[in-house]
Amino acid sequence: QIYHTARELSESPDFDEESQGLHQTIGSLLDEVASLTNKKHLGKFVFGGVQTLSGTHANASPFNTNLDAAGFISGATQNPRGINGEYTIMIDEGEEFRINISAGAIFQPNGAEGAEDMFDVVSDIRQAISGADVATLRTEIAELEQVIERVQRENARFGVRIQHLERVDEQKSSEEVSVAAHLSNVEDADIAELVMNMQILQTGYQASLRTFGQTLQPSLLNFL
Repeated sequence: QIYHTARELSESPDFDEESQGLHQTIGSLLDEVASLTNKKHLGKFVFGGVQTLSGTHANASPFNTNLDAAGFISGATQNPRGINGEYTIMIDEGEEFRINISAGAIFQPNGAEGAEDMFDVVSDIRQAISGADVATLRTEIAELEQVIERVQRENARFGVRIQHLERVDEQKSSEEVSVAAHLSNVEDADIAELVMNMQILQTGYQASLRTFGQTLQPSLLNFL
């Protein structure tokens, strides 16, 4: 929404007339985007790296927004305890599987206020619209295109990772059924409980991965 709104406005011959009030719309959309970057799943931050809990320390959210004098988001700083830590699980002998992503690499690849900082880019678009600055608006639209492409690439990678985990899940389920059948006469209850617990655990990991994917696409991309 932000991209298409800004792009159409930048190409309009009636820029001054059509831009009236649109900066407020962009500001509201950025609020929605910021909310998504701090989204929680099962009480934990999706983009928090290994710092997934609110805790008691200051600035615990993955991204802590800064507001300008008018109350609009002007940028964001990352949780000082880090948001890019890798959370991995062992899904097979010798194979670790990462189930989170580096939020900084997606939203602020060059650090806060660096090039392609999503928060800064959208904030600059809002200010350009407010100030009827077409040249700056077009420059920031090109930056936003890079942000969107980066989110799309990460979403595609997540799709591949989810498919891989599902294949491993199918393989393990088949192995578990085979083992359970072989030992059923010996340890019926124990094996049945083990299989059930494994399936619950795998389903939980898949759900976590899908939460990342659903947040990136379509939710986040809808607003960008």
